[in-house]
Amino acid sequence: MTEDKSTQEVCVLVLDYGSPRSLEDIEGYYTRIRRGHRPSEEELQVLRHKYERIGGQSRLMESTAWQVERLQEELQQELPGAKVTVVQAHKYIEPLIADVARELKNYDAVVVLMMNPYGTDVLNGSYLEQIQSFRDTTWKVVQNWWDAPTLVQSWVDRVQETMCTLPATAENRCMSLLPIVCH
Repeated sequence: MTEDKSTQEVCVLVLDYGSPRSLEDIEGYYTRIRRGHRPSEEELQVLRHKYERIGGQSRLMESTAWQVERLQEELQQELPGAKVTVVQAHKYIEPLIADVARELKNYDAVVVLMMNPYGTDVLNGSYLEQIQSFRDTTWKVVQNWWDAPTLVQSWVDRVQETMCTLPATAENRCMSLLPIVCH
């Protein structure tokens, strides 16, 4: 906690599934998914082959890290009276959720944001059980965000932009009935 109580220290803990960063990470990643049961060599080879086909790693980690950076920037601008730190933790690859959560005891507030937008009890529970022993009244969880108006509007904008790239043919003439704004 801060010495100066006029500045609140807030941590946003972004939780996600995670993905191997390299082919060497696959065995540990797959073993965690299987709750500690090591996959067979054949299963490892199948998954390794899939990752080799996409260049050795998924873009998931890179795109989520980008989102975390943008979130940090935006929150710091929106909350000038607070010192905001956004950290990322993963369910199946380091840094693991419990390991990161253990280090967050010195913040005035911790806000947990799960990157799964749909918020089913089972899925959310699998993330939240990993932080349960660290949570207190200063920890809050962002609930479902799948229906956020700005998120939905961004989908609409992207669909409209994409539809504007379609050729004007008889097959897609019905699309001309939709109110589409192309920039």
